[in-house]
Amino acid sequence: MVVLALVSSIFAGAFYHALAKIYTGIAPCPKQSIRHGSGKMWSVYFFHLLLSLLIGLILFVTLVAPIGFQAWKNPDDSHFEAIILCFVLFITFMVLLSTVMVAAIPAIVVEGKSAVQAFHRSLNLCKSFICFIYCSQICYALVLMISMVLINLILDQLPAILGLIGHLALQIATTTIAPM
Repeated sequence: MVVLALVSSIFAGAFYHALAKIYTGIAPCPKQSIRHGSGKMWSVYFFHLLLSLLIGLILFVTLVAPIGFQAWKNPDDSHFEAIILCFVLFITFMVLLSTVMVAAIPAIVVEGKSAVQAFHRSLNLCKSFICFIYCSQICYALVLMISMVLINLILDQLPAILGLIGHLALQIATTTIAPM
């Protein structure tokens, strides 16, 4: 599992390095991008590790602790309202976190920030554009969902092997164009 995460970190770094080259008008070289990504592998990996710990902390603070406290305080109550409120609070924090952490890996790869500095840099870069980033993510998800439903309806009408190949191609295409 750790090896897969490290390889994923290399390719995330290579992807953002190639994007940075494209944005500056330079043609990216795959070998150079992978070399640069492997150089930033540990920082990207530790960023993901810290982000996972932060998500676990948010999960504990917004869901586990309040619901556990309510269950300990009133063991006979169903706590349905508290569960719904805590779940909405957790989702809200997760949406906010995913919105402001969009620029963290590019800050590591392009600007050479450490895993801890990437949190602060991403927050500084994204705080003025939270609504734009959030709406862009929502619009992308809606367009993707609608197009996936329509394409899947078409692919389900094909023979099994063609449907399988079509679903595989669709999965590869949506993964490729997905925002990181």
